[in-house]
Formats: sequence, C-alpha cells, structure tokens
Amino acid sequence: MLCPALDLVPLASRPNVAVIMLTNRLQRGLREIARQNGAYACFVKQFMSRDDLDRTIQRAIAFVGQLPEEDRFRAI
Repeated sequence: MLCPALDLVPLASRPNVAVIMLTNRLQRGLREIARQNGAYACFVKQFMSRDDLDRTIQRAIAFVGQLPEEDRFRAI
C-alpha cells in the first residue's frame, strides 16, 4: 500500500520546482517513485540529518537557479 502523499508526487515533475520529499515511512521503492516523478530528493526522516537537508536545499536552490529563465518563472 502506497502512502497518500504520493498523490503529490506528480507536482514534482515540473522542472522549475525542486521538490524535496520527506517521509516517515521506510517503504520499498518510494525513493525511486519520487525520483521518477521528478522529485529532486527523497529522505526518510529517521535516517537523515539537518546537515543532509540543508545541503540538499542549497543544491536544489542552485539547480533551479541554473535553469533557463523561461523555465524558472513559468506559471505552474
């Protein structure tokens, strides 16, 4: 059974949105599903640190900043 939060995963497929998924569930294949649907990163909360999250947020901001301007500011 997949978690209801996966209903939000298709929103991650928009290239101008760097989605970082955080979950409490250690569910087989969840990370792959999130990434296949465009999530920038996916973490299980109990196995991540604040530093991991901070670094990932900084990388995600940089990633979106490198997109062509028309992709960064496209209406979603």
